[in-house]
Amino acid sequence: MPLYLGLIAAQGVYVFHFLMELLHLVEAAFDSQTALQALITSIGYKTGAPETTLNETVILLVVLALIDVVMITNLLIMVIVGAYETFVKARAAVHALHRAAMAEDRAAGCLPPSAAAKTPH
Repeated sequence: MPLYLGLIAAQGVYVFHFLMELLHLVEAAFDSQTALQALITSIGYKTGAPETTLNETVILLVVLALIDVVMITNLLIMVIVGAYETFVKARAAVHALHRAAMAEDRAAGCLPPSAAAKTPH
């Protein structure tokens, strides 16, 4: 369980990262130099000359980075939901087996009267 809580926390970090990158992209589209420099730094884009305007290459790299974040978060969701479903189904199966075993014991008269009264029907 703690591992999946860690995955949920990682999911939150990825959502925050996605929103920050998207915000910087929108701000850079409106000529914010601070946002543009944040984008260039985050994607690791290096040129010989300093970038002063948002160009097609930077936009493409940022969009690809956003797609990457979305794909990773989707993978995390699949792992978390799949693990939860497996846990719930396994628990339900164990409970059903226990009920069936108790019913067989009750029918065979193997349970003492006090135990037979406590078993669920």
